[in-house]
Amino acid sequence: MMSGERLTQGAVYVEFLIVIIPLLILMFSLVQMSLFLGAGILTHLAAQRAARSAMVILGDDHEDAESQYEPPELFRVGNDAQGVEAYKDAAASSRYETIRLAARAPLLPVSPTLNAALSSSVEEALSNVGALELAADILLNKGWTSYAVGLGFVNQRGEYLSMVRPRDGARVRVAFLYPCFIPIGREFACHPYRKLPKEHRELIEVHSSGALLNVSELAGWRFVTLLAEATIPIWDR
Repeated sequence: MMSGERLTQGAVYVEFLIVIIPLLILMFSLVQMSLFLGAGILTHLAAQRAARSAMVILGDDHEDAESQYEPPELFRVGNDAQGVEAYKDAAASSRYETIRLAARAPLLPVSPTLNAALSSSVEEALSNVGALELAADILLNKGWTSYAVGLGFVNQRGEYLSMVRPRDGARVRVAFLYPCFIPIGREFACHPYRKLPKEHRELIEVHSSGALLNVSELAGWRFVTLLAEATIPIWDR
């Protein structure tokens, strides 16, 4: 009789092990997906904030003496290069970087802290916002959003622009490299950096030296790239 009970108990243990593994994978993957879907909402907010900022800042730039050599119907938003290269080497004090700061600010709450990056616990991954890190990101221009938030101006065909026309409005595209830290879930819901679509990475790489991304790749981090666009007419000032 005891032998029969042990066989039954053994079968229950085996069935439990068979069921629990895919259940844990599903649960952690759903948690991870819910986090980056929430970050996607903030990415759309970031694009709207950047477009609103551009509406004011580019108009102000148009009135600046430095803009007197530009055609009066154009606002400069980058250098003379083509594509995303137009946004390289922007000075920290430039109006372009001020607009990018407007996009970075809403994404600070979903940017990683050191504890979240180094921890393997779900609790740390969920509580990845620290006041010290947020202050350093804004005041010292350091932190994740300094490297992981790309911003560009595009036309209706999705081509990057170095100049925009006031009557066309400011169509802003924001790309955010969201890091996944939920154990197990990140392996199934997210991807290594080099396996992300190139068109998603190119705007982010304008602002990253590559060193941080190489380190994150060696550390086994996984990511999702979040894209959003917003258009707001530039007022004729």
